[in-house]
Amino acid sequence: MSEAPSSSSPAASATVSAASGAGAWGVGKILPMVMAFSLVGSVVFIPAFEGPVWKVPSGARKPLLAGAALLAGQAIFITLVIGMFTDTPRINVVYNARGLWSVIAVWLIGHWFGNREMHASRGVFLWRTAGATLMLAAIVVAIVGPFAPVLGW
Repeated sequence: MSEAPSSSSPAASATVSAASGAGAWGVGKILPMVMAFSLVGSVVFIPAFEGPVWKVPSGARKPLLAGAALLAGQAIFITLVIGMFTDTPRINVVYNARGLWSVIAVWLIGHWFGNREMHASRGVFLWRTAGATLMLAAIVVAIVGPFAPVLGW
């Protein structure tokens, strides 16, 4: 197993912990621990809610549960991937491509949900496109970089 980089960022620390913990204990043991820490970290914020959890308006329950399920699914997926492959820098770069996908999704299907960002000014679109292009370039560098000597670059 390659040594994971250290960082003072909480997200980076969690990533490095998942990678090194999975290498030492296996993915099957690290995943429940990561999920338990996430649960405890989430429960801490319940007192900051505007009201009791059980008084969430009925119209908001389904979207809230769907969003929570999607977030839990992506957390499980990224923890499994980091635990299995332990190549945290490249995994994080590719994982963070979700920003690029969100720009594309808003542009293509945002109007289905009443989103009007598709009609934003040209400047907004150009800045978003520039950011998405930089993210795509980072993904290419992260993935292709290790193969540069083989490719003759």
